[in-house]
Amino acid sequence: GTITIMPTLRMTSPLGQCGGGRMRPGGLVGFAGLAGAPSRRTLHLRTVTPSFLCLASSSSSSSSSADASSLARKLYEQKNAGALPRLLATGALGLALGAGFPTALADVLRNQTGDAAATLGLDIIGTAACFLFLQRDLRRRENQIDTITKELELGAFSVRVPRRVGGTKEIKISAFQGARRVVVLYGSEKSLVEDLERAEIYRKRLIASRIVIVPVPSDAAAGKRHDALEEACRSRRKWCAMPAAPRAFATWLEPVAQGGTAYLTVGTNGAVRGSGIGRPRFDILLSSFPRNLINTPFDASDPVVDDNDSMMDEASADDAESEHLISISRKFYDALLEGNGDEMAVLWDDAPPSEYLTGAVRKGARQDPWSTVLREDRRPIGMRLSEYDATVLNETRAFVTVLETVANGSTLLATQTFERRQDGGWQICEHRTVPYGKDIVAKIALRCDARGCVALPVKTVASFKSDEQVPVGDETARMLARD
Repeated sequence: GTITIMPTLRMTSPLGQCGGGRMRPGGLVGFAGLAGAPSRRTLHLRTVTPSFLCLASSSSSSSSSADASSLARKLYEQKNAGALPRLLATGALGLALGAGFPTALADVLRNQTGDAAATLGLDIIGTAACFLFLQRDLRRRENQIDTITKELELGAFSVRVPRRVGGTKEIKISAFQGARRVVVLYGSEKSLVEDLERAEIYRKRLIASRIVIVPVPSDAAAGKRHDALEEACRSRRKWCAMPAAPRAFATWLEPVAQGGTAYLTVGTNGAVRGSGIGRPRFDILLSSFPRNLINTPFDASDPVVDDNDSMMDEASADDAESEHLISISRKFYDALLEGNGDEMAVLWDDAPPSEYLTGAVRKGARQDPWSTVLREDRRPIGMRLSEYDATVLNETRAFVTVLETVANGSTLLATQTFERRQDGGWQICEHRTVPYGKDIVAKIALRCDARGCVALPVKTVASFKSDEQVPVGDETARMLARD
């Protein structure tokens, strides 16, 4: 599951210019009910505002050796001008109450007044309360300063972005502020190349959401070359950028990953939104960011794209094959919306059961059969479909993604997995859906196979272990073999 990462590593860096939880038994939520009601988004570690990151950048230009920790303290004090007076007032009150101890205690010992014990008790309670409040505020202050420090350190790292005309340009992560969201992946070269391959399924949505992925190889500290990863990232230049100093970046991330794989996400304001141990599932990762329509034009200030760069210049590998996959997907939704059990059974006829869902059911999750899913009170009557996209990953595996809009206006991102049949056609073998839209926090993910559907907590499926087998495309397999 996802966790919040709070590393304790301190670094001195120049700052850039401003530019799976426990499974619980439960029934099917349903395609229509899965989206839920819009709610306020809760993000991790959001403490630094854009204006403060701009201030950090301008400060660093005058002194490139500025210490991130000391600068973070200055930024915190500027943002929380009332924090220090409050700390001083609380401390002064505690000292004043504590100063009354000797007199109150002496009065109690001499039994001079009946109120002496009450006065002593109030002094003790008041002093203890001041101490507890002071301790809480100091701890909160240090935590927020530590968070700002990490964000400044992260923003100081540079990435290499391939140019359209050849060569690369270096951009500090802090320069993405206001234009791009950043996802940092950490792991072995093999796992990172596979992750970029998985992300390819959502390439148009990654670009639409203004996301750039930065893969950091875990063995970079040893000085190893990563030709396969470089090539994999270069071919995805609109949403992938290699670290300019991979050794330093890997050293910074190593304590965070605890010897394995990890990832973290950064918003357009430069603040860390969340992080996790393992390898992310990109549909769920996308659901944590605001959604833009596919083919939304780039902003002129975007630091990644070149002038006059089009939103999409990747040609489909096989338009006819893509259209065929989308046609099968449309038949799936026709059967779903009409409650046609016979047609649904034909679509899943030769599909093998999902090993993941088999394991989930074994741990206590409940899988509702398609006969239940297709009931009139369960199926998503009135659902609209848009933004279809198909990706042929290799000769035997393909994917279709589509945006679902249910009757109440909520949106979901669906991903369908296809495998090649022996007769050369395509067989749908898995369908999964996650809430995907503005101001919606994804809590439940729906996963279906030939047997039916299971509603799972998002935190249990947001990431997976590094050693889990991942299908890759033919070109990626060749790159890894060469490396």
